Order: sequence, then C-alpha cells, then structure tokens
Amino acid sequence: MKEKGWRPFWAALLAALLVRASSTGREEVVFSTEDREGAGKAAVARANELLAKEAAPELPLGDGVVANLLNKVAAGVSAFAQGTAMLAVSEETRRLHPEGWAHRGQLHL
Repeated sequence: MKEKGWRPFWAALLAALLVRASSTGREEVVFSTEDREGAGKAAVARANELLAKEAAPELPLGDGVVANLLNKVAAGVSAFAQGTAMLAVSEETRRLHPEGWAHRGQLHL
C-alpha cells in the first residue's frame, strides 16, 4: 500500500483481523455504510491476498518480477482450489458495535 495517511494503516489492520477471524475463507464481511466502500473493500482485498499466500507454498523460483508474478498466480490458483481466500464485502450494511461480531458465516466489523 503506497497511499499516505491513516487509511492504508486501518485497511491493513482490518485485513489482519479478517484473516484471524476467518474460519473458512469464504465469509461475507459486513461493514458500516461509512466504511464499506473505502477501508472495507481494501481490507477484504488485502485479506484475500494474505489468505491466498497462506494457502500456497512458495515456489522456488528465486527473486524477480517474473518469479513474483508466478508465485502470486500459483497462490491464487491454490487458494481457489482449496476454496479459501474468497472473503466478500456484503451488500448489507449495519451500524455496528465497536467490537464487531460474527454470525452465520458473516464477519461484522
């Protein structure tokens, strides 16, 4: 994340929390109306990247642009095959309690 300010920090923090809270990697994440479009979507995208990387072994391709691209593609394919890294931002929005909560396959943050 190359943006400046607090937004990338909060998106990265939320992504880390989503990875920890996710049990299947296929949950919907419910955000408040204010957070859904900005930090919410960024956090879910980053959490899916982290879950995909976690699901796939690192290929011994070395360093470099091509090797990094191949590792990223392999991680995505592996995560898809395992059915993980498919967190989604819910269309539903809610005014939420500060601690968030989980309910019926949804993570409410």
